[in-house]
Amino acid sequence: MRRLILSGLLALGAALAPGAAFAQSPSPQKQNDTSKAKDDYVQSVQARLTQVDARMSALANRVDASSKSVLGEVRPKRESVGKMLASLQNARDDRWMSMRSDIDRTMTDIEQALAKAPGANEPSSPGAPNSPKPPDSPVPDKPTPPQRPN
Repeated sequence: MRRLILSGLLALGAALAPGAAFAQSPSPQKQNDTSKAKDDYVQSVQARLTQVDARMSALANRVDASSKSVLGEVRPKRESVGKMLASLQNARDDRWMSMRSDIDRTMTDIEQALAKAPGANEPSSPGAPNSPKPPDSPVPDKPTPPQRPN
């Protein structure tokens, strides 16, 4: 009986030894760091979404079929990112990292599709869809005087 108790105590001591694996909750500092990282990530995605929304609005003002096609591809993905981001904001600090890769992948898909859209790099002004590009050479402010032959 003594041996049984002694062996049980030894097993318990080994389990409680320093370095033994325990299901520990993260320290308050680690939770704060993780929370800050999550908040920073949410803000960066929201900034990217603001840019995406502006580019989508510019495409919506265009009348060509290619622009409409890109919008048809991008809109559902944009809505999906919005939903995923809302879920991520409400996720526990230990789970949000696993959600991040899906958001990053979808954002990359959206940004690549918009970059390939016609006129993606052209500046657009509201109310003037498909406006012509400005001339390549600026118009001089003053006319140059004719030169006299020597």
